[in-house]
Amino acid sequence: MKKVLNEVESLKGEKRFFYLLCFLFFVLPSGNQLLSNLALFALFVHSLISFNKAEAKSALLNPLVFLPALFFLYYASSAFWSSNVDAVASALETKLSILFSPFFLALNRRFLKERYWLSMLKALVYGSLAVFILAMLRATYRAFLEGKSYFTVDSIRGSVDVSFFTYQELIDVFMHPGYFATYLGIAALICIYFIFYSNHKIRWSFFLLILVVALVLVQGRINLLAFIAVVGLGIFLYTLKSRQYKLLFIPLFGAMALALFLFFAPKTLKDRYLSMPDFSYTISGGPEEFSSATYRLANWSSNWKLAQEDIWFGKGIGDRYEAILDNYKKLGFHQGYIRGFNAHNQFLEILIGGGIVGLLFYSIWLWGYFILAAQAKDYLLMACLTFFLFCTLTESMLERAWAILLLMHFFPIGLLVAQKRLLGEETAET
Repeated sequence: MKKVLNEVESLKGEKRFFYLLCFLFFVLPSGNQLLSNLALFALFVHSLISFNKAEAKSALLNPLVFLPALFFLYYASSAFWSSNVDAVASALETKLSILFSPFFLALNRRFLKERYWLSMLKALVYGSLAVFILAMLRATYRAFLEGKSYFTVDSIRGSVDVSFFTYQELIDVFMHPGYFATYLGIAALICIYFIFYSNHKIRWSFFLLILVVALVLVQGRINLLAFIAVVGLGIFLYTLKSRQYKLLFIPLFGAMALALFLFFAPKTLKDRYLSMPDFSYTISGGPEEFSSATYRLANWSSNWKLAQEDIWFGKGIGDRYEAILDNYKKLGFHQGYIRGFNAHNQFLEILIGGGIVGLLFYSIWLWGYFILAAQAKDYLLMACLTFFLFCTLTESMLERAWAILLLMHFFPIGLLVAQKRLLGEETAET
């Protein structure tokens, strides 16, 4: 009787864990702090209810748990050479998921199954699609009230027409465009996975089309380039392995379709994607001196000089941002100071805060995740992690919870399932 009761309780815990994670994956693309915190708190309570001592010991020894924990603990230790205590507390609060989420997920390893993981992937796709549809409906309503699809603002370059259906105006109500474009890219890669491995190829092809259009409209250029690079590389490697050379026409047709779309696109999209950037700038100039490309160049140049001042251990997690702003002022990068830019590159951001040692811990963590995915031959996780790393080249992704929650739940859960598959505890399902 006791055995039966334990089995029933285990089944209840399994279902509870599954539904909570599906809810979390669905709401993450919305950027809604209340909903994501509610899901995280419920997962924490669930982990306490279903706590298993053997799983806890195993979790602590799992590299997908201790690799990010080592990075977090080193980064937290930089508080000892930081003077801004309030900034330390704020930064650590944002990054707490790096320490705790993999552990609590690994505590529930026994509940994870391949079919549950596939449902979570679908929840992330559906959540991303839902947010994009809501954003388009909001933009349509605003356009209806205005009587046209754009509004006009005065800028340093004269009057500029700003579309309701692109970039910040489209998606800022949910989250920053660069972060949402990261969700869109990963959701699109999931769609490609289901096109290959599910029986509903038309449905997932349609979803993929919508997500790529969303990626273009949100105007995450590095995200779009990263997506194209990852997909192109994947098709190339798969073609070499399978010798199905006709597959090489897929990226060609995709590029032609994208080019055709941009040819008929509104002027704002053409200007964003097709205009050749001028890389010359004066660092102390006003906003008229800069484009989005030269802002990044000035950013990286300034912050690389700053990073070299404390190259081994960095400025510390608490003093990092203040040091960045002070350096902008010292170098005369007034626009960077006024706009409060961070490093806009995750590797530079960590180098400034934690030095080479911090960057080493970060690199070991993410390389470890990639190796774990490669050992399990989980090409979806490998593609998504590569895409995510590309996205961090122009955004300090781990400075906001939107990206941290995605990184610390999507990849650990996928790796836990991959580990079980590698050990023969699970078989691949679609």
